[in-house]
Amino acid sequence: MVSAELTDVPKREHLIDYVSAGFTLDQYLFCEKPLAFIMGPVGSGKTSASILKIWNHATSIPPDHKGYRRSRVLIIRKQYSELENATIPSWRKCFPEFDDDGTAIYGPILGQKGGGYIHKIKTLLPDNTVVDLTAYFIAIGDAS
Repeated sequence: MVSAELTDVPKREHLIDYVSAGFTLDQYLFCEKPLAFIMGPVGSGKTSASILKIWNHATSIPPDHKGYRRSRVLIIRKQYSELENATIPSWRKCFPEFDDDGTAIYGPILGQKGGGYIHKIKTLLPDNTVVDLTAYFIAIGDAS
């Protein structure tokens, strides 16, 4: 039974278009260790695999007594320009903020150019649990 609190949470189709780019990415994607890292050439699918990995974990966390699957992730790049020009656009493809008419889908990514960003996603899954995911985007190589 869905609690009254959950009825206000939007239900979305959660389809991330991802095609495996090879053995190494598959090993990374399905690794269940607490920390997983990946390196590879530009355009090799690291960011897409990482976004899918985050979503897979967020949807597999056991729900609390209210039906929420709560998680926080930290997405780190060397420079904010890498976040702004590569990582966040890829994130937006999977979790668009708004549709073409301005209706909120996954809500805004908050932050400012050259600074940290945060995206809070709350969405109802087909099993009537809620993914409550907060993603923090930071750069560690830029002077603050």
